[in-house]
Amino acid sequence: MNDILWYKTPATNLHESLPVGNGRIGAMVFGGVYNEIIQIDESTFWSGSASENDDREGMQELSDQLRKLLLAGEYDEADRLGHHFIGNKGNYGTSLPIGHLHINLAGSLTQTNRIFSDYRRQLNFRSGLAITEFTLAGTLHTRETFVSNPAGIFVTRYYANGAVFDLEICLEGIENNVKITGFSGDNYTISGDAFEELHSDGKTGVHLTGSIRLKSDGLLKFNDRASVTAATYVEIYLDMATTMFTATPETECKARLNAAYAMGYETLKTQHIADHTSLYSRMEFHLEDEDLSYLTTDNRLKRLVDGSRDLGLISTLFNYGRYLLIASSREDSPLPTHMGGIWNDNIYARADCAQDMHIDMNLQMQYWLANPCNLSECSTPVFRWLRDIVVPKGRVTADKTYGANGFVAHVVSNAWGYTALGWSYNWGVWAFGGLWTATLLWEHYRYTQDEKFLKEDAFPILFEAARFASDYLFYDEKSGYAMSGPAYSPENHFIYDGKAYCLSVSNTCDILMIREIFNIVLQAAPLVDDQENPIDHDVLLKIQDQLIKLPPYRVGKNGQIQEWYSDFEEADSGHRHTSHLLGLYPFQQIIPERDLELAQAIHVTLQRRYADCELSSWTMAFFISYYARLLDGENAYEMLLNTFNRTVEPNLTSTMGKALEMWGNTWELDGNTGLTSAICEMLLQTIPAEDGDTDTLLLLPALPSAWDNGHVHGICAAGGFEVSMEWQDGQLTKVKLRANSARHIRVRYGENCCLLTTEAGGYYIGGPTLVFGN
Repeated sequence: MNDILWYKTPATNLHESLPVGNGRIGAMVFGGVYNEIIQIDESTFWSGSASENDDREGMQELSDQLRKLLLAGEYDEADRLGHHFIGNKGNYGTSLPIGHLHINLAGSLTQTNRIFSDYRRQLNFRSGLAITEFTLAGTLHTRETFVSNPAGIFVTRYYANGAVFDLEICLEGIENNVKITGFSGDNYTISGDAFEELHSDGKTGVHLTGSIRLKSDGLLKFNDRASVTAATYVEIYLDMATTMFTATPETECKARLNAAYAMGYETLKTQHIADHTSLYSRMEFHLEDEDLSYLTTDNRLKRLVDGSRDLGLISTLFNYGRYLLIASSREDSPLPTHMGGIWNDNIYARADCAQDMHIDMNLQMQYWLANPCNLSECSTPVFRWLRDIVVPKGRVTADKTYGANGFVAHVVSNAWGYTALGWSYNWGVWAFGGLWTATLLWEHYRYTQDEKFLKEDAFPILFEAARFASDYLFYDEKSGYAMSGPAYSPENHFIYDGKAYCLSVSNTCDILMIREIFNIVLQAAPLVDDQENPIDHDVLLKIQDQLIKLPPYRVGKNGQIQEWYSDFEEADSGHRHTSHLLGLYPFQQIIPERDLELAQAIHVTLQRRYADCELSSWTMAFFISYYARLLDGENAYEMLLNTFNRTVEPNLTSTMGKALEMWGNTWELDGNTGLTSAICEMLLQTIPAEDGDTDTLLLLPALPSAWDNGHVHGICAAGGFEVSMEWQDGQLTKVKLRANSARHIRVRYGENCCLLTTEAGGYYIGGPTLVFGN
């Protein structure tokens, strides 16, 4: 049972509660007996507003001045002026939690002599249902909770097996004015405002409105809360929306509730399960081990941390990442995920770091599992957000801040499409967050081979990102390279003459980002160029020339991959970011078996960085992925076990870690989705062709010895392949490929390799020697 989290006690905090969601509405279910709490979130509930004043005047001239100073090694003066190279925060805003839905038992069942027993709460990934059960006064009580994507609403049903009970229901805002405000017809109305004073002015934000509708065989009353007496069941239907994308949220909510109410609970539940399962069941990952499903999840986690083997819990963690992406990002979601997905622990909303879209790695990592885990449509909200919100604003920032064409977005963004420099120069001066996010479009094409998507949706954005990168570069006669900057290496500092600085030119992360977008556009251009929509070939010629003039990767004096153009020492040798290694993963600019010296330098870099690393959830996901790309399954697995030790909570959310107190142990979605995508890398990789040759599928490239028996079905590979594999005693026993296009592909397992020619829709079955038959 690798699809279930379950517990024998109610949750006492958010790290023990169970998340459900439909890509817009999120809920965290605590499972209380007498007093149930369900935290409610809605993805468009943001403080702040769109602004035309994010970009400051004079930044282009200051950028040119900083470049000259940095090239001359005048780091002190660059540091002094760099404090002015920032954007305006203004009413930037933050995603906010909405409130707590309280469902409290009332009447005789709350008496102290009523002892409950047989308690169980669980989350089923396959069905998307959170269920709480307990026996009270001799009667089994059950609560089922889900958030339906087809119906667009939150639903919970409380029923007792023939006995009657009383309930009180209210909604209390979390540090805001959201509450049940009245009764209209048969709807309890909800309203409130996304106001806060840390990231905005305290009076700017969206207005939320919504409704709660109850269905019961008991007597319903309303004063400042809803009450139900003498009921054997109560169904709660809840919907809400904000003014972010619609002028009529109340009308839309009521329409959805009316349709859902008419449909009825059982039909809604059946429809929800079918919809959710249709995505979740596309893939299966299982590691054979002793069946420990009789133990609660928190006990299994403790056993694993204490050193006991539990491969089933690893399978569960993998499946959890898939579940969380489905629950937080659907094809019709109005926004992509923020740092917490669609759930909000209110930590970042009350910290200097807003609950927003961080695009210096977090947003990207949240979506890396979408393609390999057969969930490509879950990335659609990112693409829509880029096209409609970020790119238009990013064009303005590119022109105003750098005098460049194309679009740019820096380190952080939000629902309003903030693209300016960050408002603090020691973290906000990095011009490639938008470009990095745009590479998700290319990955979508690589996996789906959807040429219409590439031509109409992806390439226009990718081309604009490349145009910006091209204009951002400048030629340095002294070095003979096309250089970038001023920028930092996210979010690290270096030592020069005994002082720590952040700004430099041509840090490794800058250059690998530019190299990546140039290569993408040059690969994609022949596939989309036609007479009706011709590409500007002058731009293509320019980036071809610039590509060969970019600085190469460099190995430093300690045998490490240099993080900066010069061989500086890190100010923080254990920094959580490893942005200079992105050419290994998620990109594939460094192929270990081809680039032996760089691969060895990456090994050294990982050892040095990990020795004193400020471990976070996503840092560990990176380490696992790096070792997987290095084909080092044993170290990848050791990193995975250390992740359980350091960052995984009782509800299996992978948090920033208790050691990083500045973030209050907050949960970031990328901690979980990043772990799932990292495990994918251990199971299957696609090595891109070199010099026009054929791509290579690597089967089980980093399988650790502990994973001796198992299978994976429905995992996807770039090039349009769906793969299933089985293995025993650490050896591949069966592989099945399904191709969605006609092509040649090399398939490799260990020393065995073959060239396979596929047809669209064809199935190919083979064994460990890779002799395939249809």
